[in-house]
Amino acid sequence: MIRRLLPLAALGLAVLTGCSSQTSLSRTALDQALSQGVAPELIYVVDLLGYKLAEGPSYGGAEGFMAVYSTPDGRQAILSIEHGTSEEARCIGAPAKPTEPLETSVSCERDEVGWYRTGGGRHEYMVIRDDHIIRLMGEIGDVDRAALKEAVAGARRVIADGSPTP
Repeated sequence: MIRRLLPLAALGLAVLTGCSSQTSLSRTALDQALSQGVAPELIYVVDLLGYKLAEGPSYGGAEGFMAVYSTPDGRQAILSIEHGTSEEARCIGAPAKPTEPLETSVSCERDEVGWYRTGGGRHEYMVIRDDHIIRLMGEIGDVDRAALKEAVAGARRVIADGSPTP
């Protein structure tokens, strides 16, 4: 899915941080995502300790959503959401990096949150909600497993019916 996501030009100020310190998309960024064909039910945000939703996140292609979270020192984590429900097949059958060949070794481990995957110097947590797959990934040295797990477990929808959540 990430291969199909189309990067967009900078969106200006794309994030707002509310009083509760939960990160959310600005109305401008949300409108941009929807205009690129992102399905409203696939737009999520996470809270990842030490990371902020990057300005100008990427959206696009085949209704999927992707956002980049970063730290002041340049570490990154990528949130992606796409339609689908087959946990095990997606865990074992997909490369750890979108640019890697399918033959690249990937390990998968199931726990109470979802699937933890590693391969090619990257790791991710993958969970299934309703009819879609939520992934949060990063370089192994950039973000630890516990942080990925906590953030993806708390992933929340930005909009459900075309309007922003409070």
